[in-house]
Amino acid sequence: MGLSISKKQLAKIFLLTLIYVGVSSNNIFAQNDTVKNAIIFNVIDNQAQVFVNDELIFDSGVMAKFDLQLEVDLNKYLIKAKNVVKIVLNNALCEDCMSNPWSVSYEIYENGELADYIYESGENGKGLGGEVYNESLDWGNIF
Repeated sequence: MGLSISKKQLAKIFLLTLIYVGVSSNNIFAQNDTVKNAIIFNVIDNQAQVFVNDELIFDSGVMAKFDLQLEVDLNKYLIKAKNVVKIVLNNALCEDCMSNPWSVSYEIYENGELADYIYESGENGKGLGGEVYNESLDWGNIF
């Protein structure tokens, strides 16, 4: 003897299944879908630092990289108030160099949207090092 289900009962089961699957998947996405607040560096020559509300949260160390995709996640450092994100680039001292070029390139993702793309470069003279770039961003209240 087979199981007998009417078309009306089958439609109800199907509808409840769709609702359940939809609610379950929405909960999964809600847990994993964090809004991106990040700085993604593409170029660092020589040392990048990121500060959130005057706290150093990232230091690249000295490098000369021109093909990066280095993401600095800001979410865990942002507070429920006005936030200031500062990006600093230091150029390494090069006493034997005739020139000492520097460059930095990064993307700013604020509240899940690409807010800006920055590329800066320059030359700070024969062998000179130190801070060559400093940008403060008013991140505002993200919550």
